[in-house]
Amino acid sequence: MLQSKSIQNKYSQLLFTLILLFLIAPFFIGLIGSLVTELIFFGIIFSLIRTFNLKRKNFLLYVAIAGLAFCFNIISSVYILTNESEFNPDKLSSLISNLINSIFVVMALILLNKKIFSVKQVDGDILKGGVSVFFLIGILWTFIYQIVLILDSHAFSHSKEIEEYNYLFHFSFTTLTTLGYGDITPINQFAMNLANLEAIVGMMYPSIFIARLVSLYYDRGTERARLIF
Repeated sequence: MLQSKSIQNKYSQLLFTLILLFLIAPFFIGLIGSLVTELIFFGIIFSLIRTFNLKRKNFLLYVAIAGLAFCFNIISSVYILTNESEFNPDKLSSLISNLINSIFVVMALILLNKKIFSVKQVDGDILKGGVSVFFLIGILWTFIYQIVLILDSHAFSHSKEIEEYNYLFHFSFTTLTTLGYGDITPINQFAMNLANLEAIVGMMYPSIFIARLVSLYYDRGTERARLIF
């Protein structure tokens, strides 16, 4: 029982950290903004690792790998923001960081979905876990788009310079929610396919998986009402 409550609290903490990224990151720019954003994302990764229920040794190993990715991110950000010449980031550092982060998020999505959607009873904390998965899908695609951009600097057509993480973050979530403002468009064939796939996932996940969680939550409330009366 105590372990179950601990897991549920982790879902709440994870969702809080994800929302914090949305609320705080846009207000910070430049090197300081990049550092703040990376710290918040490291907090997200840390919250994800806690949901894995790992042994202490494995937990420390995962945290160390996440810290390594954080360092590569900082190196890349410092290079970009202090280089006054044409935009030419440290591709190797950025590529390694995005690959590590993508692997972490994929692992988290698999484990979270396995845990959340195998439950027979759903409460508010489980619902928060389901919402967190939706946020993580958008973040995962952000990393994948970033990798595509590193490999092909002309993969996206844009109305603004895509020199910071926030632009692809914006594109990922407008695609996931099928808003499609049109300020950033993929022109690389692989990027196009990725955007189409993200939009499909963005439509299917809320309508199928979150709807299932909500229905289980409703059924639980109905059963309680029957027991009372």
